[in-house]
Amino acid sequence: MLAAYYDCSCDSHGLFDDKIIAQSQSYEKYLNGFNVIYLDISSFVSYIINHGGSLKFLPDDIELAIWNDLLECGFVPKDSDGDNLNAFLRRIVEGPDGKPFIFILDDWDAVIRTARGDHEAQRRYLNLLRGWFKNTTFTPQVVAAACMTGILPIRKDDTESGLSDFDEASMMDPMEFGEFLGFTEDEAEEQCRQRGVSFEEIRDWCPGYDLSASGPVYNPYCIHLALEHGRCQSYWSEMSGAESIEEYITMDLEGLQETVERLMAGERVRVYVESFQNDLESFDDTDDILTLLIHLGYLKYNEKENTVWIPNREIRTALEKALMQRA
Repeated sequence: MLAAYYDCSCDSHGLFDDKIIAQSQSYEKYLNGFNVIYLDISSFVSYIINHGGSLKFLPDDIELAIWNDLLECGFVPKDSDGDNLNAFLRRIVEGPDGKPFIFILDDWDAVIRTARGDHEAQRRYLNLLRGWFKNTTFTPQVVAAACMTGILPIRKDDTESGLSDFDEASMMDPMEFGEFLGFTEDEAEEQCRQRGVSFEEIRDWCPGYDLSASGPVYNPYCIHLALEHGRCQSYWSEMSGAESIEEYITMDLEGLQETVERLMAGERVRVYVESFQNDLESFDDTDDILTLLIHLGYLKYNEKENTVWIPNREIRTALEKALMQRA
């Protein structure tokens, strides 16, 4: 959707003129006004793994793919021989008809989640992102905006400043985007009414999170499956984004097993979220595990009380299944 709105290679009026965005004063200003680079990072990761390659070479594959697409689209700035990709993009923007680029990265953290323990692969990938989004000789001139989606927040780094220029909307703080992260309660109830399905049963099973002033937000995929199949069950564990959690909730960390038992019993548990390192391997205590489960969508979080709990029957079933498999 974002690519269709911003991409200058097409006319998207037919897609958006009847939508709420068309009422914005900036609608025409930004519609089809930019070059867009869209990357599905998980597809690169899957390709490399399926072909027996190393994830440390993923940045090279990404840059090569962008090069090839630019050339295929006719972007060949004069005297570009010998340029690296960033210099090539800068020349495009500086050209007579040049437009800045919008970067859209889906599953940006697929490398962080997959290359666990491979710190060289993670380092090279993060350096690629820094070269685009935290580079004083490139970012201000070339990058109009960037949007990255993923399960984990942006990776912290002990030795460099990281990608600190991003605003982060997360499961703990969705900012003003909460109502857009899924179906609102009114939208979910309307879907059930149209299909003749009990919304009360759906609400008991499907993930609902109080992420905004509009009230609970429900996972569209789980609701879709429940309506499509005409029954509620634990669809959560079947989703590609639901990481395997057995090893996390059974780690040998002080107080973790007792905390998991309290959560399974329906209690709310206090949590300190600030120490989490935004990866799947740096766990110092139970709070880090609980924070990870918040980001993965397994626990509901109350920012004012700093507490977490299991939000619904579906996730409780998924956790019970994970515990039985690990036993």
